[in-house]
This record gives sequence, structure tokens and C-alpha cells, in this order.
Amino acid sequence: MLVLLAVPVVPAVLLGEGYTRWLWAADGGPSDRALLAAGVGLLAADILIPVPSGPLLALLAARLGWPVAALAGAVGLTAGGLAGYLLARWGGRSLALRWVDPDELARWERAIERNGAWLLLASRPAPVVAEAVVLAAGLGRMPVGRLLLWLFLGNSVTSLVFSVVGSAAAQHEVLPIGVAFCVALPALLLRVAHNRQGNEAPED
Repeated sequence: MLVLLAVPVVPAVLLGEGYTRWLWAADGGPSDRALLAAGVGLLAADILIPVPSGPLLALLAARLGWPVAALAGAVGLTAGGLAGYLLARWGGRSLALRWVDPDELARWERAIERNGAWLLLASRPAPVVAEAVVLAAGLGRMPVGRLLLWLFLGNSVTSLVFSVVGSAAAQHEVLPIGVAFCVALPALLLRVAHNRQGNEAPED
């Protein structure tokens, strides 16, 4: 989880608070288009590298507004999920295991066989689980149309929640609290997902 904080934290540590303020300042910082493009690109790359999507969406919403951030999240995260699905479907298990632990992947393969659509929808906010589920869907050769439907719906809801939190926190001048919430919620959901899956896993 500490790695997930690298995107917003490392620039502040290396370059100081002044850089961070400039990065997210409405005047004098990077253009809105540049931030939007970078945000979508990072969210799409979440399947390959650990990107803190919740905090990133909160920060984007603070600068660009929640509707733009929510749309960027839905598009970027869905593109990343589709990429993971295709990697697993075309590259097979050996390629999928480069990003997910074998036991983790096996658990979600069993789960997605039972209830793939609901699992795709519900897993979107949970880091690690979200990636494992789309990889499992690729290995199981879920129809791509069905995958995209539930993936986009889940990512839209997830992005909307994080974006609204970030926008509201910025308006009330408590953005650090909003970002902290967007870090804590996925961590909590990850713990719940692991606990529930562990309870439901059949004995070998």
C-alpha cells in the first residue's frame, strides 16, 4: 500500500511543498489539458504499475472539477482493465502471473466463474483485487462486451465517488483529509475482499 502513495507523495518529498502547490494550482501550474491527459494515462497504466487511483482522482477533481475527473477515471480505469483482460486472454496464465500472486489469481478465477458480472462491478475500488479480477476474466475468456459493460459501470461509480470527495474536500479546504479518505477506503475494501474470499474459498 505504501507504494500506491508514490505518485502524489514522491514529487512533494523530492521537490518540496512549493512544487506540489504549483502542480495543483489553478494559475501558473501545468495546463488543465496536460493534467487531464497525464491523469488518464496513469489510471490506464494501473494494471501494470501501482497507481493510487482514489487519491489521484481526488486531486484531479480538486483542480478540474468532479465531472471531468469522474469521466477521466471511468475512461482511464476501463482502458486499463481492458488491457489487463487482453493480456491475460492472449498471453495466458504465465503472463498474468507477472502481476498477480498465483494464489490470489486462482481464488478470483473460482469466484468469477460463479458471479463474474457482479464481481467485476464490486471489485473496482479495491486495489490488487480489481487487477486480479480482470486478469481472471481474461483467463476465463469472458465475452468482451459483457466485460466492458460491467467494467465501465463499476469504474464510473468508483470514479464518481472519489471525484466528489476530492471536489467537496477542496471546496471546504480540507483536501488532505479527502485524499486520506481516498487512501483508507480502498485499503479497507481490500481487507474486506480478502476476508470474504478466504471464508468462501472451498477447501482443497
